[in-house]
Amino acid sequence: MLSDPDTATVHLSKEVIFEVDFVCVVSRKSKFAKAITLKQYLAAKHVAVDIVGGVQTHPDGHLAAIGEKRHCPFVVAQHTVAMRVAAVTEMIATVPRRMAVLEASNKATKILEAPAAPRSFKYVMIWHPRVQTDAAHVWLRSIIRELGR
Repeated sequence: MLSDPDTATVHLSKEVIFEVDFVCVVSRKSKFAKAITLKQYLAAKHVAVDIVGGVQTHPDGHLAAIGEKRHCPFVVAQHTVAMRVAAVTEMIATVPRRMAVLEASNKATKILEAPAAPRSFKYVMIWHPRVQTDAAHVWLRSIIRELGR
C-alpha cells in the first residue's frame, strides 16, 4: 500500500473520473426505518468489505479519525456481496452510493444515509505520460471517461 499515493504517482498523468459518497444498505425488514443515528450505527453489526488488510478504508478510517470503531463480525471481498449479506441479516453494509443504486432493484434492501458519512471517494484514472498521445490509449481513456459519467 502506498503511504501517500499523490506523491508516489506525481510523475503519472491523472484524471478524476467521478466522485461518490457512502450510504448504508440494510435489510428491508431492518429496524432502521428511514435513518440511522451514529449511536445506532456504532451499536450495530456490520458486514465490511476487505479493501486493504481486512479494513474497509473509508468508513473505518473516518470512524477512527473521530475516535470510534464499528463492529464487523463478517468481512467479504466485494461490495455487492456485502449488500446481499445485509439484505438477509441485521447487518449494515456501508458502500459507495453508485454501487447501492445499482443494487436498488433488490427489493430485500433499502438504502439509508450514513450517519457518520466518510468523505467522498474519488475514482481516478492514472496513466504513464509515454502513452499520452497513443491513439489506442486516448480511445480507451475516452471510453472510461464516458462510462464514468
